[in-house]
Amino acid sequence: MQEILTNRNMLRDEMKDDLQKQLTGWGIWLETVEITVVRICSNSLFEDLQAEFRQDTHLKAEKIRLQSSLQISQSQQDTETQRVIHDNQQRLKRQTEDTAFYKKQCELESLKIIQAQELDLKKQQLEHDMNIKKLKDKLEIDKINNEFALQKFEEQLKIEKLMTPTNLQKYMIDQTKAIYQGLPLKEIKLNQYIGPEQTGNIASMLPAVGMMMQQNQELMTQK
Repeated sequence: MQEILTNRNMLRDEMKDDLQKQLTGWGIWLETVEITVVRICSNSLFEDLQAEFRQDTHLKAEKIRLQSSLQISQSQQDTETQRVIHDNQQRLKRQTEDTAFYKKQCELESLKIIQAQELDLKKQQLEHDMNIKKLKDKLEIDKINNEFALQKFEEQLKIEKLMTPTNLQKYMIDQTKAIYQGLPLKEIKLNQYIGPEQTGNIASMLPAVGMMMQQNQELMTQK
């Protein structure tokens, strides 16, 4: 049966030879034979013949379905892959931006800290320099005052060395008077006690004399 269905020429030639033998006595020449209808009377044979075709058709359909499913799956996989790649790229971009922003913030904070430290050091240095200058100025002023006091003391010693006893006593009276006049006093009561051995010593009377002269001067001013 397989040969009949698949080998058309062989079937045609056999049928032509068989028919030609039957037509020889009739004076008929058979030119060709054409098979127009093939009828299979056995249902089981027909089913068997259709089985391969149906199986082939099923295989082709299944292959097409699998190919379509594979293409759809591949397309979905490509789409998902592209989505994941895009999401990862966006996430990486955000992380990069966040890292750059955080780095910039850290740099700014570090710069602020450094500037604050430098400013604090400058303030400390300025305060130190000012304290040093104040100390130097004070030392210079103290030096000048000490030199002036020493010079004044030396001049006073020179003056006292050149004075006679009487002039020295008068100088001491004037100095005592100047000292008491410089004091913020309105009224002074002075008691002077002189021992017998000091009655002839004018120096022992200097404080009393100075105060008496000052009181007399104040009375004259009030009048």
